[in-house]
Amino acid sequence: MAAESSLLADKLKSLSLTTPLPKYANCYPEANPVDIYRAHITSILTEVTGVDAAVIYPALQWTQTLEKGDLVLPIPALRVKGKKPDQLAAEWLEKVSQTRSADRTQGLANFFVVP
Repeated sequence: MAAESSLLADKLKSLSLTTPLPKYANCYPEANPVDIYRAHITSILTEVTGVDAAVIYPALQWTQTLEKGDLVLPIPALRVKGKKPDQLAAEWLEKVSQTRSADRTQGLANFFVVP
């Protein structure tokens, strides 16, 4: 396990990331590489939505099938008032899709890991 962690750390260093990975409860990137992507999406969505990362991170969930993406975010789980979830998803994903592969369906934001 330690060898795998150092291999992952070496891969991350090769990406020239200047910002350290944010820390979240139940986030274990050493054991689950998808948590790296989940934390990164959380930091992007925090800026785009204005919703606290402590609300976004636990709301990002695994999908039931890979056709629906790698992670899914139920927009109503963010508890944003004033607009319908479909409208919020459209606005937010327009901003996020410029940097990430994302899609939306009925109040859900689907994110795809693109190597």
